[in-house]
Amino acid sequence: MARGPTRPRTAKPGRKPLAEASGYIPPPSRQGKKALLTHHDPTVLRKLKQLALDQNTTQQRLLGEALTLLFTKYSVSPVA
Repeated sequence: MARGPTRPRTAKPGRKPLAEASGYIPPPSRQGKKALLTHHDPTVLRKLKQLALDQNTTQQRLLGEALTLLFTKYSVSPVA
C-alpha cells in the first residue's frame, strides 16, 4: 500500500524529542542518516551475512554497493 509523504517527527509542545528524552545520541557515523528497513525471506539475510563474511566487509557496505549499482542501472546519479 502506497503511503503519502511523511513528515518529520516532532515533539509535542512541552515534550523533549524522543531521542533526547531517552538519552540516545547516535554515533557520528549515523548522524544525518536515515535507517532503511526492508523485509525479506530469512534465506536472503543468511546469504547477505555470509557474503559479508566471505568478502571481509559489512552488510551495510554491500547494500550500499548494491544501491549504487541499482542507481547506475536506472541512470540515477549515485549519492556517495
